[in-house]
Amino acid sequence: MHRLYFITFLFILQLTLWGQENKIKFTPLESGINTTDSEELGRWTIDGKSILFTRLSKDHLEVLTAHLDSLGHLINVEKMPAGTNYRGGGHAMSPDGKSIIFTICGDRMGLGSCDLYLSEFMDGVWT
Repeated sequence: MHRLYFITFLFILQLTLWGQENKIKFTPLESGINTTDSEELGRWTIDGKSILFTRLSKDHLEVLTAHLDSLGHLINVEKMPAGTNYRGGGHAMSPDGKSIIFTICGDRMGLGSCDLYLSEFMDGVWT
């Protein structure tokens, strides 16, 4: 048992030393996705053709979808149905990329101060 711990320790040590010598390079996504506002919570669809993310500007938060071509280049960015006055938290996408649950706060149709909403992709548009 001690030998297994020792081998595991050596493996982790080797990975740690390798990581210090080999820097990981992060590449920012294209403009249109990244802007002078604050983007966060990016989530890929299973097919890799879209990214769902939020953008915080001076006075509101938006949920957006970036559509990509087969090479991963940006085609367009569209706002989700929550509109431009979205005030909420995180979002989650179904594995098939056709349903999204997100939080909207302060909506007069809601039951509490913040509520969960469902949007589905049907006939090429989000409900």
